[in-house]
Amino acid sequence: MAEAPGTTPDPAQAPDPGRPGDAPRSRSLELALSQVLIAGVAASAAIIGLGAIGLLASTSMNMHVDYSRFIPPESGSQSLRAVLHGVSMLDARAIMIAGVLLLIATPIARVLFSLVSFARQRDMLYIGITTIVLAVLAYSLFYGKV
Repeated sequence: MAEAPGTTPDPAQAPDPGRPGDAPRSRSLELALSQVLIAGVAASAAIIGLGAIGLLASTSMNMHVDYSRFIPPESGSQSLRAVLHGVSMLDARAIMIAGVLLLIATPIARVLFSLVSFARQRDMLYIGITTIVLAVLAYSLFYGKV
């Protein structure tokens, strides 16, 4: 279609400078990745909210709380197994910790999903980059200090 004299072309209709056929694939990949993030954050928020409601329901309303000193609760949530056991026992704190763990796992799931998508497209550059990102995340998760 010929442009009228004195008008500029619409950049939204300009051809994608990448490889032919990449635009629809990358758009669907972006949409799928955003859905993974949204689902992970929404699920973790719901789980944390359920745990908070359970914690509020289990505490006595006429209990006096002393905020002058912090004494951590006797919680058996030192390992993933302990958290899962606490969730199976409907322990409110364990449920909240499970929600936080799911929130931490969400970006890791996004990177894994990206890696699989790039592998299906046989895009070696992005497979390499995503593998490095995944290795950094795994290292920080297992060997990082708080």
